[in-house]
Amino acid sequence: MDTDQRDQAELEIWGNVLGGYDAALPRAVAEFLMDVKFTEQDVTRMHQLAEKARNGTLTVAESIEAEAYGRVGSILSILHSKARMALKKSESKRVKLG
Repeated sequence: MDTDQRDQAELEIWGNVLGGYDAALPRAVAEFLMDVKFTEQDVTRMHQLAEKARNGTLTVAESIEAEAYGRVGSILSILHSKARMALKKSESKRVKLG
């Protein structure tokens, strides 16, 4: 299995794990998850790596780092999606009760 296949398999497993969680996510947890994000330093580094990738000058270590940022970003996206859904459900319950 090459690196791309391994990364894709890992993302699919994370999606299954997080997507299969049917219990209601508490509002406080959802709000916390929405605040989880890359630091400014990470964003700057990702831009540097992207520029080097466009120029074809990434080292092997930088390529591994860029792939890791991509995997973490994908997992963050899944977590943010779950949090948004929980907040939407929470808000609709508040409207019905209010």
